Parts: sequence; C-alpha cells; structure tokens
Amino acid sequence: MARIHFFHSLRRTWLLLSLLAALPLAAATESGTPPRRILSTTTAGTALLIELGAAGELAAIDRYGKIVPGTEHAAEVGRGSALSAERVLLLEIDLAVIWYYQHSLQSLFRRMNIPTFIVPPLRCDNYPDVVEALGKRIGRAEKAAELAARFRRLIRELEQNAPARRTRVYLELYSPCRSAGNESYAGDLLRLSGGENVVSSLQRSGTVSAEAIIHGDPEVIFVVDGFTSPDELVKRSGWGEISAVRNRRVFTIDRKYLVPGYDPAGAIREMSRHLHSPRKQ
Repeated sequence: MARIHFFHSLRRTWLLLSLLAALPLAAATESGTPPRRILSTTTAGTALLIELGAAGELAAIDRYGKIVPGTEHAAEVGRGSALSAERVLLLEIDLAVIWYYQHSLQSLFRRMNIPTFIVPPLRCDNYPDVVEALGKRIGRAEKAAELAARFRRLIRELEQNAPARRTRVYLELYSPCRSAGNESYAGDLLRLSGGENVVSSLQRSGTVSAEAIIHGDPEVIFVVDGFTSPDELVKRSGWGEISAVRNRRVFTIDRKYLVPGYDPAGAIREMSRHLHSPRKQ
C-alpha cells in the first residue's frame, strides 16, 4: 500500500514539474491584454472583481473568499497563502490578485510566470485608488472609475456632514478587550459612520484594559458576530455601568464588514444605522 502511495506521489510531482517546465512558452504576460482566468486570494479583491463585472473571469479563490456572493462557480484552491500550485497550473490562471503580505505567493507566481496584482494595506482613503488600478488591469477601467467616484463622493459627503457631536463607540474585535485602533481600516469605518472611538490610545488594533473601556463610557458597543454576544459582554464585571449597556445599545456586526475592502460603503451604512438609532425599548 505504501508503495502505491509512493508512486502516486511521484506521478503528481512529475506532472507538476512537467507543467512548470512548459510555462515559459504559454504563460500570461504583463501585456495590455485583459486576463481570462483570474485567481484571487484576497476577499477585497474577490468582492471587487464581482462588482466590476468580472465574475466570468474569476476562475479560482481561496476559502475565505467564499463569503462573497457570486463566487459559487469559482474553484477553491486553498486557504490564504497555502495554495495548491498544481491546481493553479491546471486552471491556467493568467492573473493572481494577492495581498501585499503574501510574499510566498509572490515568489511562487513569479516562478510560475503568472502576473500578479498586489493589493496594498487598505484604508478608506486609498480604497478608490485600488478600485481604479484593478479595474484598469482587468480591462474594466470605465466601470472602476464609476465605482471609485461614487465612493469618493460618499466620503466627501460624510466628512462634510459629520455631526458636531460624535457618538462614543467601542468596537470589540475577536477577543475580549481587543479593539479597533484609530489608524486602522475599522477605525476609518467608525469615524466615517459618525462615531468617536473611545479607545483613543490605540493607533492600530490591539488589546486594551477593561478599565480604559469602562472609563471611556461608550454610548454604542459593536461586537463581532460569532466571537462575542451582547449577552456575554453585559455580564462582565463593571460593564453594567457603561452607557451602551444601560441603554441596551450593544449591537452585533457581521464579520464580513470588518474585512478590509469588503463593501466599505455597506459597512459604513450598517454602523451608522446603529450609531444613530434610538435606545432599545
């Protein structure tokens, strides 16, 4: 049995090496020709490809991209940076959309002669630039320009109409007292939604003391669906005196809205709806 498994593995290795050897003759290049077979390992990139009308070219995604509607047809080739190079080759991918920190994938695709579009660290201010760059790369420049202009217009309107008094808010991420920092994508969403982050000491997301949160006295608290529930949070020692808890303004938010670049306009609308809603009865 072990011998059969050995020969099966040997055959797979031989096939992969054969495909790699043939790549220089057939691989895609960085020409102006729009890609026909795209792989995305970024949820933001996957969502943008769908919104730009490139669902037909989206041949493969990683497991995390499955949260994006309209990706049911795309092959799943791994999780994050752990991909099946063999499947990527067999799918004839001619453009890979990857995160800036996925250095191993950059090296892999360079060896495979597959062009890459690298998604930089995303904030709300550079999001429309990324939309335009990706749209241009896949031959959807006009559609991308429309989407980017719409988002820039939304940002301008939100900043011009920002309330004189912002709602004090605390966003708990994926563990107790882990919060969004002001200089982060989630921090951008809170600010644009009309909130004032009570964890002012954090620039990037991180863990703070419960005392700091209680002292900040948030009027609204967001918890991430599947990680903490409002019922669990209100039972914490000392938290019963927080305004958000006393006024029953602890809300659950879908995790997808906190994925950088995944529908930021929808995330802002969702947060704003809760921030400006009256207290629960």
